[in-house]
Amino acid sequence: MPRKRISTRPRTGTKYFARLNLLAAGIATFVAPIAQAAAGDPLGTAFTIDSADTYLVDTPYLACAPDGSFVVAWTRYDYSSDSAYRFQAYLRRYAADGSPLGEAQALAATGADADADVWAEGVAIDAQHRAVVTLQRRTDGPWSHRYQQQFRMIGADGTLGKTVDVGAPISPVLGDFSTLSVAMDADGDFVLGERSKRPFALLPTFYYGTFDAAALTNTYVERRHSDGTRKGATTLVDVTAVTPYRKFNGNSDQPAVAIDDTGDFLVVYTDRQSASSERPQLLARRYSAAGLPSGRAQTLRSAPELYSYTDVTAAVGANGYSWVGFKTRHWPATDTDVYTAELMQLDASGAATDVSFALGQADLVNQLGGPVLAADPTGAAVAAWSQQGQIQLKFFSAAGAATATRTATSTYDWTGATTTDYRSFDVAADGQGNPVLVWLDVDHTLKGQRYFGH
Repeated sequence: MPRKRISTRPRTGTKYFARLNLLAAGIATFVAPIAQAAAGDPLGTAFTIDSADTYLVDTPYLACAPDGSFVVAWTRYDYSSDSAYRFQAYLRRYAADGSPLGEAQALAATGADADADVWAEGVAIDAQHRAVVTLQRRTDGPWSHRYQQQFRMIGADGTLGKTVDVGAPISPVLGDFSTLSVAMDADGDFVLGERSKRPFALLPTFYYGTFDAAALTNTYVERRHSDGTRKGATTLVDVTAVTPYRKFNGNSDQPAVAIDDTGDFLVVYTDRQSASSERPQLLARRYSAAGLPSGRAQTLRSAPELYSYTDVTAAVGANGYSWVGFKTRHWPATDTDVYTAELMQLDASGAATDVSFALGQADLVNQLGGPVLAADPTGAAVAAWSQQGQIQLKFFSAAGAATATRTATSTYDWTGATTTDYRSFDVAADGQGNPVLVWLDVDHTLKGQRYFGH
């Protein structure tokens, strides 16, 4: 059969060019939504992570892998239960497009304390989708409840792994409700930030009216391999002057940890300038992947009396620069309290640069939530904070310039937040800087939304 000849002559004519115009218009229509997308524009639609029926949802925690897949951890409070134990931690995994990878998984206590209350306190994920969730387990002690800090390993396929205790049990009688923060590098090795008493303060000593210096609450970090085993000894970051009673006064003592892909990490924490002083400090200290400090702790902020720093959060990019978020409280004797959500940038040594922002301000603590923040490998960042019923997103370049501000949602349940820091949302970013936001909605469902980044 003879082959059909194909003309190599240029095509001309009115019909031909009309077809070209239609084709160009079709391509432009298809490409325009992507080309015109700006930082903070929704990427897909919002999705439901957990829907409340006979329970309330407590503070969520979020971590994002470089490819955009992410994991959410949170706590349910089952107020319909007849059991004394009503708090349960949960985990749910998602693909990069926001589709769920299975149902929510309960992170129940194991062993003799299988019925104990368990709270989620943090989550991290690596490039292979392995995750670790930090937890706090409550059991009955001889004088009151006891709280045990711990973490649980999660396999890349979502398989629940071992649970590991961290430190000794603590008691709220001593005012210590410290929690455990976590950050993970690309290989799955992770760092735990801990505010704890080591050695454990003896309760009988407390009850007999004396207080040992060993009962002071200090800041520690622990490095762990990807299988959860220790990676060197526990490191004392700083001998702090904060006594355990400070927690009762609204001071959030959890140190924030952030890590880059090489394993170098940053610890940000609060302190007071002396044991008898009410003048707070916000400090940061950098460490190498080997756990060696890169110089002394840097003082980021130092305030007079009637101030406090809480809700500390941190993120670090591959350029060595990092970001720190925190809430400042000022309670002048003759005026109302003032709460300010703030953000600042640190250089590669951990010292503050001249880049800082006041994100939001309120005169009631439950009107201002956060801030929380995330950074991509270039050092660009996104911060989230709540102003009553709205959650705001603010984007920053690696150079520290604010590039965009968006109202992410106007249906945040700021009146229903059950935590003392009034933050029931979190944010994380993938390797391209595209953030994911999770929040407690007004209908008490836990929701999520992906956004375009820089």
